[in-house]
Amino acid sequence: MGNDKTKTQAGQTKAKKKGVMGIRGQMLIKLLPTVIIATVVLTVVSAINSKNTINNEIQNTMKSELQSNSNEINADLEIVRS
Repeated sequence: MGNDKTKTQAGQTKAKKKGVMGIRGQMLIKLLPTVIIATVVLTVVSAINSKNTINNEIQNTMKSELQSNSNEINADLEIVRS
């Protein structure tokens, strides 16, 4: 008798593994695409913001360098004029 019970339990276990996915699998299938999409969106937004910030800093540095060089040239020209 104990042997029949063991066979029945083994058959039910095999049926569960073959058939319906557990609640963990169902949740994973539903949540994984959302997590992946959110990660991709955040990565793209972060890359765009970083690019814009770097370009702004480069532009500000170049303006500062240009102003400095312009002032230096003007000072040299004033010396020559005098």
